[in-house]
Amino acid sequence: MGLFGPREPCPHCGQKVKKPDDPSRFLCPHCGRPGPWATPEQASGYERFAAALSALATGAPTDPTQLPAIEAGSGLPPELVAAKRTEAFTSYVRQAVGDDVLTPEEETHVQELVRVLGIDLGSFLAANPDLGRHVMIAEANGGFLPEVSSPRLIPRKGEIVHLEIPATLMKEVAIRQTQGGFSGFSIPIGKTGIRYRVGGYRGHSVVVGTQRVPADRGTLVVSSQRAVFLGGQKTLDLPYSKLVSLEVFGDGVQFHVSNRQTAPMLQVGAPDVVAAFVHAAAQRLSASA
Repeated sequence: MGLFGPREPCPHCGQKVKKPDDPSRFLCPHCGRPGPWATPEQASGYERFAAALSALATGAPTDPTQLPAIEAGSGLPPELVAAKRTEAFTSYVRQAVGDDVLTPEEETHVQELVRVLGIDLGSFLAANPDLGRHVMIAEANGGFLPEVSSPRLIPRKGEIVHLEIPATLMKEVAIRQTQGGFSGFSIPIGKTGIRYRVGGYRGHSVVVGTQRVPADRGTLVVSSQRAVFLGGQKTLDLPYSKLVSLEVFGDGVQFHVSNRQTAPMLQVGAPDVVAAFVHAAAQRLSASA
């Protein structure tokens, strides 16, 4: 017996595992499979549970009504069962959005997994923000655009609001620098070595560059017909019918619209999501015209 209790090698990964104080904690901490202290019943029950979750996570045909009984036979404590459920859901979502497109069939299976596995989707997306953004982009690329139930924007007839996100309207200002020099002449004062300068400094301001600064803060709305910036000082209406191009930056999007001399630049937290929603909505509007 070792100093900290008996240890045995895991039959799956070979790492030595300490005998757990709680017999239900029989999974190997290194590989996550039944360790050396698992009973044959625990090992077979867990493998059946893992196979059922794997089938759900890969989208294979399975009977979800059998899952509660299979979980009960796994021998795992409730918190580990919940963790394994979340792992299976995460695995399927990552697989589904791997090609940046969530098909209607995949969307349906995601909703089915949410129901069957008891996933709190809001909490899940909050805990996995990058994956959540990827899902939204893949949904838009697959043609699925959600509907905001109580939008800030008053929609026109037949208009649907798909997205509202905090935004900052940026403006470009010139960076100026004064350039010039002294002019005139100087007169020596006796033998002191000091000279008295007559004249003055003459200079002029020149533009040496530009920078973007906040001009207004508000909300960017993406609807089925247009993008709208609702700011504290101004409102910008950017219809898709006049949208020439959309530039995406690391921290914002810039709309190039045919009836505007300047292209509005909006700083947002998820520019890739905004771009995907605008593109999908504009494509749908164009196809229906």
